[in-house]
Amino acid sequence: MPRFVRAYIRGFQGSNGESNLHIFAGQYIFDYLYPLYHAILVITPEFLAPSSNVYTLDHVFDAAASQMYYMGSPFTDTQYLEIGVYDRFGGFRIRTQASLAVAPFETCQLEPLANYWLPA
Repeated sequence: MPRFVRAYIRGFQGSNGESNLHIFAGQYIFDYLYPLYHAILVITPEFLAPSSNVYTLDHVFDAAASQMYYMGSPFTDTQYLEIGVYDRFGGFRIRTQASLAVAPFETCQLEPLANYWLPA
């Protein structure tokens, strides 16, 4: 599995059909085909804070604590993730539902820490 430096990740990138992307209380939350699906993906505490640590994609979300809902009822789901540069501003983003096409305007920024070195 590919490894990446956390400091290079700027945020999350949505796929077609995703909307309402945001981060709240350490959770990446989005809707898919609103109002049918609602996802709450718990971000691991180690990944949430900017650092020069190296991770793999399977360490971004806490799968056991995350949940997907279909019309209000929880169900088991598999998220396909990928890392890429999806806009002209550069910086890597993690994309959920990577089997779908990219939705270029659906993005969610990770909050940078003040005075933290972030590579250009």
